[in-house]
Amino acid sequence: NIFTAQFQIQRRVHSNRILQTIKQTANQSKNMWHNAIILAAIVISELALLQKSKAQSQATIQFRGGAKHPKPPVPSSIISQEELEAYHRDGFILKKGLLKNHGDTAALDKLIESAKEIYATCNPQKDVNLPTYFKKLTFDLWRRQDEFAQLAFEDLPSVAAELLGFGQSNKNNNNDNGEEETIRILRDGFFGFQQKNNSGCGFHVDDKAFWPASYETTGVNFWIALSPMRIEEGGGIRVVNQSKVEPIFEECRKAITTVGDRAFAPTCEMETVSPDCHEKMLAASVVFDMEPGDALIWDRWTFHRSEPFRPVPEEEGSGEQDGSGEDDDDYRLRYTIRYVPGTAKAWGYHHPSQVTGETFDSPHYPQVWPSVVKSEIKSIQNGLEDSDLGPTTIDMSRRLSFTIMGH
Repeated sequence: NIFTAQFQIQRRVHSNRILQTIKQTANQSKNMWHNAIILAAIVISELALLQKSKAQSQATIQFRGGAKHPKPPVPSSIISQEELEAYHRDGFILKKGLLKNHGDTAALDKLIESAKEIYATCNPQKDVNLPTYFKKLTFDLWRRQDEFAQLAFEDLPSVAAELLGFGQSNKNNNNDNGEEETIRILRDGFFGFQQKNNSGCGFHVDDKAFWPASYETTGVNFWIALSPMRIEEGGGIRVVNQSKVEPIFEECRKAITTVGDRAFAPTCEMETVSPDCHEKMLAASVVFDMEPGDALIWDRWTFHRSEPFRPVPEEEGSGEQDGSGEDDDDYRLRYTIRYVPGTAKAWGYHHPSQVTGETFDSPHYPQVWPSVVKSEIKSIQNGLEDSDLGPTTIDMSRRLSFTIMGH
């Protein structure tokens, strides 16, 4: 499971072939050490091929105006006092037209066009646990697509700072203890939620794969609609009013984080493992009509779930078709990005360049507020996968060995 999550999160293009080989090898041999050595060799070989292909195809992110470095985050004062109070009381706010830039939709139009291209070319998830939930899912768009880089580095960080209460103590962006307040990208995700092929994820808070930071870490999650979302059609997102479920929070979170006799935690299966929690979450939750560019913004600990599609006559639906023949399916596109304070510590399924238990200092989790770290941006421009191949390979092999041996 560790191996699967690591490769899925890091978008290893050879992961399916590796996983198939792993399954065949594991079935052919009962010797754990033998398996570990063979699998480590497979990983090293595959990553060597990956290094060669990445060196040939590494794209350079261009920010606005063709610059290699992002502009400072756009100062934000768009969160009203009423919205700020609602965010801290209920755990979320809906911000209509967040990306419409006062009526100028040019940047949003480019973002949507880019999202459609990503959806069309995104390989369906295979040989892992996620395809039941989302068939088309990919990560790290902030360092692979210009439009998403601009969004992640320039447009959203100051909004996150407002919601975290940063920059209010004094002009030097220090907190009351004199420590500099900073914000980093934790993880993003692009989802193509399909009506026929996917179930979505039940009520949950992000697990250690989607939120690889320690338990005490706060943070802000932006859920951005890139397709029209209609309540009567489904396919959107449902959020839970945290002020209404605070007494049962720990009980319901434990229900979806306890592994038990399963191979992995049932993060997306609350309705199955705790019907009572599911019903209470449903009663305390809300879903919205949303347009492309609208954003639901919620706290790290806010429960949420994918909203199931509902049967709608084809001529009345607002969705889009993927045009893939036999798999032609109604879908909704969404992009999520998570920000954490610079004091956050790594935990869970994070990139091996980052030390578990230490504050984030890897360019895979770049600082974006109040400014970027130029050395991190340079690493991104140079190609993070290539520069981190050595540590990645060693760490992968070590994790493989311990996973196979049951440690």
